[in-house]
Amino acid sequence: MRQLIIVLFCLVLSSCVNDKINYQELASCQDHTIPDLKNEVQSVSRVLVVVPHADDEIAASGLILYFREKGATAHLLTLCNHEEPRQSELKCAAETLGFEKYENAGFINNEWEDIIENKIVFWNDNKTHIKTVIQEKIKAYKPDAIITYDSQMGATGHPEHLISAQIVEGIFKENNDEITFGLKYLFQITLPQKLEKILVAETKMYKMTKYITQASGLPRPNVALDIKKYWPIKNKAGFCHQSQIHILKKVYMVYDKENMVSHINTFAKEYYKMLKLKKNT
Repeated sequence: MRQLIIVLFCLVLSSCVNDKINYQELASCQDHTIPDLKNEVQSVSRVLVVVPHADDEIAASGLILYFREKGATAHLLTLCNHEEPRQSELKCAAETLGFEKYENAGFINNEWEDIIENKIVFWNDNKTHIKTVIQEKIKAYKPDAIITYDSQMGATGHPEHLISAQIVEGIFKENNDEITFGLKYLFQITLPQKLEKILVAETKMYKMTKYITQASGLPRPNVALDIKKYWPIKNKAGFCHQSQIHILKKVYMVYDKENMVSHINTFAKEYYKMLKLKKNT
């Protein structure tokens, strides 16, 4: 019996060691050649975050907090309908990040099995309606900057990420004053190549989307933001999403208390592809 206990203890210990985060390896995947966002962006007074799902806002929360620190207001538009507990979790995260307002468009949030097989009929068939909803929000709020996912892969290959990002980019590039009301910047969430390979490139969903779109992968970031000072609030907002916490931990969007210092120093940057309207160049 004593030998059995020892064996079980060793197995548990081995499992814990194998699950331990290799912060040294992850730190080597950061790209310190990307220009500092602070040197590339002029004043921003209103920020609109457009993402499909409750918890997607966590990926850009450092940038949201940076703009808020500079005096900007921020609104959040999530596109997919969520029932409890995710609505309450979103409320918690939105209040933690200091959003002035958060809204939900109520579109279909597809089942995971359909997403994996890219069977998202509503999203493919209703792009015009989705675009209209986003345009109306832009008209009402008149943001200087919009934050969303990248338009090549939707960060993780998630088709709802990708479609919404492509729609937002299309609106931005139309550069119609009646729609944009002085819109200056579009920030698309992305990753440097080494982090892309570790975090998303080997997943089934990412590979499927890459095959369907024939994209080369995530767009290379052209700006990066040091978010070390914002991590404690970002982490608190992330932990609001308890139903999704296993996913957020998997992609290092939150840390446990014992890993705080290592995590903050390793994931000290958020990366974006920034688009500017020509009148602002």
